[in-house]
Amino acid sequence: MCRAETVFPQPGKYHAILVQLCLLAVIGLQTGCVTVNLIEPSGPVKEVQLSGTGDGKVLLLDLSGVISSQDKEGLIPHPNMLATFKEELTRASKDEKIKAVVVRINSPGGTVTASDILYHELREFKVKKKIPVIASMMDVAASGGYYLAMAADSILVHPSTVTGSIGVIMLTVNARGLLEKVGVEASAITSGPRKDMGSPFRVMTPEERGIFQSVIDSFYQRFLAVVQEGRPNLSAEQIKKLADGRIYSGDQAKAAG
Repeated sequence: MCRAETVFPQPGKYHAILVQLCLLAVIGLQTGCVTVNLIEPSGPVKEVQLSGTGDGKVLLLDLSGVISSQDKEGLIPHPNMLATFKEELTRASKDEKIKAVVVRINSPGGTVTASDILYHELREFKVKKKIPVIASMMDVAASGGYYLAMAADSILVHPSTVTGSIGVIMLTVNARGLLEKVGVEASAITSGPRKDMGSPFRVMTPEERGIFQSVIDSFYQRFLAVVQEGRPNLSAEQIKKLADGRIYSGDQAKAAG
């Protein structure tokens, strides 16, 4: 089995990096200011052999964390999940030795668009490559994580996995009462009466709530269609009954189909 992973700087490099930073800091004090990266950014995707020998390979792809198109910031910068996943699949599509792909999912979900893009990337890969694709659910594979799993041919789940959460949510905050207490008044100048829908500074009208609900319903119907395609053994009525937003344990999900 092999795994695709992103290359990070080796520990042995940090001493050299520290020396370089000290030198740059001294130069900066003499000449003005200087901008440096404390740690090298992550590198390209490479293949790492995990176990076994032979001509054929099973590729293990890890997808962990909130599903988003945003780059992961922090001490060590990471490329965004969509770009990394696409690069891994692109490399795999060109490797004739890869006979199957296991996508290990550990995610509570994320944005609608990012989840949909990952789903279609995996589905397109499966169709073109014509090899088995298995989704392996870890601690959590819910909402967008479950959405992605629907592109697989089969799903492996642990009894302790938390999955499901089939649905779409949008949260808004109304801070009008708080502003009134502190004597602050907010005003908005808009190009149209609906431009500030969802503003935390005023009460949402019933008409605006209906507009938001229609968008959520549209996304929800798309989610249901994805589940229907991924679980053809279930009827539309069965799926809708299960897809009320609740979570399931691995055992419960298996029993539900």
